[in-house]
Amino acid sequence: MVFLLSIKLFVITFIVVRGDLIKFIDEPLNGYVDIGKDHSLTCVVSGLINEELTWHKNGVQLLFEDEDVKLHISKTNNEISIGNITTLAVLNALRSDTGLYQCVVISLESGIILKKSRKAELIVRSFPSPQYPICHQPRADIPLGSTISMSCVSEKVNPPVTLQFIRNSQSLNAGTIKQEIEKFVKFRLKLNATKDDNGAVYECHQYSSFDSSYRKSCSMKPLNIQYKPEIKIQHTNPVLPGRETILFCQTFANPPVSQYRWTLVPPIKDEDIIVDKTGQTLKLVRPLIEQSRTNITCTATNEIGQVSSSVVLTV
Repeated sequence: MVFLLSIKLFVITFIVVRGDLIKFIDEPLNGYVDIGKDHSLTCVVSGLINEELTWHKNGVQLLFEDEDVKLHISKTNNEISIGNITTLAVLNALRSDTGLYQCVVISLESGIILKKSRKAELIVRSFPSPQYPICHQPRADIPLGSTISMSCVSEKVNPPVTLQFIRNSQSLNAGTIKQEIEKFVKFRLKLNATKDDNGAVYECHQYSSFDSSYRKSCSMKPLNIQYKPEIKIQHTNPVLPGRETILFCQTFANPPVSQYRWTLVPPIKDEDIIVDKTGQTLKLVRPLIEQSRTNITCTATNEIGQVSSSVVLTV
């Protein structure tokens, strides 16, 4: 036990003593590089005797013999008049090269780290991959008054992209939520379904300060807002006795009306009325004065429900 403690004390003393003699004259600096371009980090150290200069990325030593590293990252060490210089060259920068880099002094005998430079942040600037943004469609059939939820997704890059929902060339801000999930950024839009939204097309536009002319977009399918029929009975009022008159059951509905039904109270004889094949038009063949104040109702039905509207006949 005493022997092990002695070794530990010796190692600690060695690190402190050697570390005090080693000085960083020039340390790596923060920087930006565009994707596909080259960038270098430089470090100058004095006081080396039997030590090696190497590099860490995000706290982990770069192993320059690894295939993934040596293909586009190289290290050059040289002696100069004021000490030793090491240069880390990043060639054809990848987005994954973004990180914190440090120049590190290692003992050749023990492999112990004796000293580290300050951390230098390298940021690789790029656009998202070509397939982004990706629009996630809302459900196919949307009931009136329900919540519509739509989103678009892009990649987290530097500089961050800006996502914007557009409808009819107008930017939408209300109801938008931005989320960052691992390597992605998600932009969500929530709104209450109205009849005006039926058939509307929403787009997600993507911008980047990396290039002010850059813009990409994706589109949602036209919204399918479903609602019960709205009815308005078109008719002449008052009606002249004995002169044929027509009542038209005008409707607005999605999905379309599947059935029309006319109800007359009190009833009028079948031979005095004609309903066309669609059921939407009612014809009074010979209106009589005694039929005044007849309540005529049109009921329209679709998959969502049914609605009725009435008028009072005046002859």
